[in-house]
Amino acid sequence: MTQPPWPHGPYDVQEMGAGPGYEASYDGTMPREVRVVRYLMSGSGVAAVVVTVVAGILNSAFEAGVVLGSALPYLVAPVLGERFGKGRNALRVGSIVCASFMILFGLGLAGRGYPIGLIGVGVSVTAIVYLSRPTARMWFSRPKTGF
Repeated sequence: MTQPPWPHGPYDVQEMGAGPGYEASYDGTMPREVRVVRYLMSGSGVAAVVVTVVAGILNSAFEAGVVLGSALPYLVAPVLGERFGKGRNALRVGSIVCASFMILFGLGLAGRGYPIGLIGVGVSVTAIVYLSRPTARMWFSRPKTGF
């Protein structure tokens, strides 16, 4: 009986540095780190909409527009996060780039007096760290089936 090339090839889990416990994720389920980033990105989009609405209610339409402009990467992030199930490595790299912009824009929000920008920075750093892990690399470079 020959063993199929997947789920044990072409990567060696220990060689990639994934550590024990990752073997269970080869059954087609998304790794925990990737799911966490997906949820964080979705939450950041909701938070961006809420902060924009609150800024419009408490201040002015101009201030809401400024906050909305500062929150653009936070509105793109949920769209990227929802594609994690079928995405390739380019989606992982694009999500890391989006999270980098989220850091810059989050610092801009914090500078305008919205402390939620600092929470966005924390979310973005977490996303970059988790998407750079070997388990995320393996998830986004796995062979795709069922398209």
